[in-house]
Order: sequence, then structure tokens, then C-alpha cells
Amino acid sequence: MLIRNIDVTLGLVNGTVGIIQSIKRNPDDKNDIQQIHIVLSSGIKRTIERSSVKFEIMHKAFVTRKQFPICLSYAITVHKSQGMSMKSAVVDAGNNMFASG
Repeated sequence: MLIRNIDVTLGLVNGTVGIIQSIKRNPDDKNDIQQIHIVLSSGIKRTIERSSVKFEIMHKAFVTRKQFPICLSYAITVHKSQGMSMKSAVVDAGNNMFASG
């Protein structure tokens, strides 16, 4: 699942679910991943590149975070699933969900 908007026109927005198809590594450094190729739930293939965000942690002291804006989505919250089309869903409402009366 994408955790930030990358390109709205391509459908790469926060909450988009897909499957990682392949990973492209740097030929010089096998531990350096350059791109991730995904297949969206609609069947469209897209490429995700590493994003870079710069934060100021103190006055004139900056930190740059480089990461792929994705996370596992085995389980998502009800709020995140609103507006999504799903084939099936498993809901654990617990034993104390309903009250008498």
C-alpha cells in the first residue's frame, strides 16, 4: 500500500493497493534498490522510485530521509478501507461489540 501521494494522474495516491512484481537493484551495489515495479489492483503496472524528504531537526541542522513510500497492507483499518472496492473482507467485531436492549 502506498503511504503518500506520488502522482494523482497515474493513480499512485495514498492508500493505493498493489503487488510488488519485481525490484530493480543498482548494478554496482546489490544492496541499493533503485526502483520497485508494482501491479495495482486494477491491473495497471507502475514503477515506484525512492522518495527523499528533508527535515529541519534543529536550527540549521537537517536530516534527509530516503525511502520507498510503501507499507505492508495485510490488515487495514476500516477508515482506510472506505471508498475501496474489495472482493471480500474479514471483520473481527469482538465479543463486546453489542449491548443488550
